[in-house]
Amino acid sequence: MRCREPYYPFTKLGEDFFALQVEPADAQPVLTLDCADSSRTVQAVKLHAGEKQSNAQLTPAGNGAWFLSLDPGAVGQSGCALQAVAETEALGASDPSPLGKIVRLPRIESFGLTDERTPEGFVGSLKGFDLETIEKTGWDARAGVNVTELPRPVSGEGARQNLRIAMPWPSPTPKAPLFVWLRGETEGRATKASQ
Repeated sequence: MRCREPYYPFTKLGEDFFALQVEPADAQPVLTLDCADSSRTVQAVKLHAGEKQSNAQLTPAGNGAWFLSLDPGAVGQSGCALQAVAETEALGASDPSPLGKIVRLPRIESFGLTDERTPEGFVGSLKGFDLETIEKTGWDARAGVNVTELPRPVSGEGARQNLRIAMPWPSPTPKAPLFVWLRGETEGRATKASQ
């Protein structure tokens, strides 16, 4: 038995969806999802054919095709090379099939600059979720300033965080968008947040 590389992966509302092809077509696999580097695995997920769990679902689509829906963050940490192994009692386990790399993105709700000066310019403040994934900030995709502080939880607001950042001054244009670098990235990503 083999689990061929997935096709048509797409993302919607924080979940990833994959179409998988399992051969032979009549196999009723148990699918195990984990990280190629086991140290990045949060919790391996094991799904039986047609099973639905709180963070994953495996649905048959006919002729050996299966739709997999999952919350990748429940399986592995950011940077995890997510993989699937299909297994049946009669045929054994397939080789691991790569599904992609997990990238946990921060969700920035607000961004503002303060009057507090830094050697680079001014102190800024980000409010949102998963802000610990941000390594640098800046006004364009090439020049970023390292984030030197850890995000702090916002009291009484669940997982919401506040992160102090240094921002160069002046900004290139009024209402310039904020760019962020996730840990390990060499180029900044534009956000919808602006000053």
